[in-house]
Amino acid sequence: MGYLANKLLDVNDLGYFATPTALATAYPVGAPGYFAVVGSTDTIWVWDTGTSTWVNSGADAPRGPTGPTGPTGPRGHTGSASTIPGPTGAKGHTGKTGTTGSRGPTGHTGSGDVVGPSSSADEAVVRFDTTTGKLVQDSLLNISDELSTPNRIHITTPQTSGVGRSINIFGGFSTGASAGACYIAGGNSSGGNGDGGIASAYAGAGNGSGAGGVALVQGGQAGATGIGGQARVIGGPGGATSGAGGNAIIKGGDATNGNSNGGDVIIEPGKKSGSGVDGMIILGVHSGASVGANLDVSQIASSSKTFTFPNTTGTLALTNDTRFNGAEGVATNYKITTVVAFGYLTVALKGLDGNDPSPTNPVTITLAGAVRTITSALYTSITSGASINWFNAGSSELATQEVDYFTYLQWDTIASAVSLDISRLPGARVMGDFDSNAAHEKGVYAGLGNLTATDYVECIGRFNAKLSATPFNWSIPATSIIINRPIYDTRELICISTLGGVSSTVASQINYHLSYDRLTVSPGVRMAGVSNATTFTMTLPFANKNYCYGIPTFGADNSVLLTTPCSIELQAGSGVANLWKTFYQGVWTNTGDKVAYLTGFTYVI
Repeated sequence: MGYLANKLLDVNDLGYFATPTALATAYPVGAPGYFAVVGSTDTIWVWDTGTSTWVNSGADAPRGPTGPTGPTGPRGHTGSASTIPGPTGAKGHTGKTGTTGSRGPTGHTGSGDVVGPSSSADEAVVRFDTTTGKLVQDSLLNISDELSTPNRIHITTPQTSGVGRSINIFGGFSTGASAGACYIAGGNSSGGNGDGGIASAYAGAGNGSGAGGVALVQGGQAGATGIGGQARVIGGPGGATSGAGGNAIIKGGDATNGNSNGGDVIIEPGKKSGSGVDGMIILGVHSGASVGANLDVSQIASSSKTFTFPNTTGTLALTNDTRFNGAEGVATNYKITTVVAFGYLTVALKGLDGNDPSPTNPVTITLAGAVRTITSALYTSITSGASINWFNAGSSELATQEVDYFTYLQWDTIASAVSLDISRLPGARVMGDFDSNAAHEKGVYAGLGNLTATDYVECIGRFNAKLSATPFNWSIPATSIIINRPIYDTRELICISTLGGVSSTVASQINYHLSYDRLTVSPGVRMAGVSNATTFTMTLPFANKNYCYGIPTFGADNSVLLTTPCSIELQAGSGVANLWKTFYQGVWTNTGDKVAYLTGFTYVI
């Protein structure tokens, strides 16, 4: 994004050729610095003076903006008639009852009667008594026949005045091999587009001040060296055509009255025995997933337990809990990279792994009041050697000196996208805080090229670079210093001031640093030269915003140390400071050496 932005004419750029042969035919002999784009490799080829041949640099060719969408193609042919039968028609009227048939033969007489108790509870399940097969008895398990809840059968124990009886459903016990499994499953839908039935482990409701019951899904205990049974809550599979899979829901009970707490959802790993290892809470993704599934966490309680994510391609989405939304300007999973190549200074935003952002490696930032997710390459390239004095960093005061640049992310309201921008100015809040001219000392280079004054920006880091004098070539210092976090001040930097009122300069180095909109000149440096005028001036790293007079300093005039203070005067909107011999505009001798010893001062830029 923005790779070709503001690109000016480059005499070394020979343009585009379909193949290496076409390039060599057009330019059999090149010159140092020549380069061209070859379509068959989609890379940049350069002239190699050592071998006098064209060689493939391997660097991707610069890409222009996406072209307009082409016209819609013609409508396709009508498909063949469907082979799927239509819906069944309405059922017809029932016909008249037919005549009664003849009585069939009498069946065999049974070998004995089944004898039950003298009375039984309504809806109770019948159980055999002893092993004769002829005696039955009542039970404490009821199957309801009420129709108050359509399409639902209740299996319960009789109501009591004390503690209600539990119903335990176990898989088969075994004295040797693995024990049998126990399944509670919703019914499958075998026709049409019906949904699968719900399987619920649902605890009973409390009454009065009583708490709701516990819903427990517990795996079986293993014997000797066996492995304990798994406790699974699994959603049903979707229909064969386009049905979605069912959710697996583990939910705490709701409090229904007063100021009572809702029930917790407790997922507790098993304790170890002996020298074993405690169980873990594992939030996994199925083995066949081509892209990691998302984990959507709405509430996470404080816990000393460890969460393990075995599939690193998944993403942990904390979108439902505002506690995990970063404050304005907070970005995650990013690092800044810089490189000077092929006539450009390129500043790129990468994931922490050094790769471009992607759907599985996103960079996020809270920007302009919303969380923005960056899932594709984002970078800005500024031309080198194009006779443009970017940010005034190629001036006589700063040329070839290290300068700290601030990396901003802008919510570009025109493009509705995040733009990567560069400036020397720290602490900007909106695009209007910058100068719209990228050659200005407070200018900004907008990656997407849009300079809407009200667009919000957030500083996410800082890097160092050098810009030479004309023709203004970029370079990265031998020690590249990149800060990957919001930062609003520079290191102590160097400015070689231009002195006025002298025939020759003896010393003019200024040490300074920026913090937000304040520039501080460090104490302990001197401005000195051979005088040829009664005035004395020096240039500053940034222009001063407000008029300021009476900054005290010390000096020497006509090679004689002064016994009274000198002073510094800063004009509003000027990058030149007046140095006075006395505290109030005393003039200098126009011969001999004159010196101002700076005691340090701060001004608003």
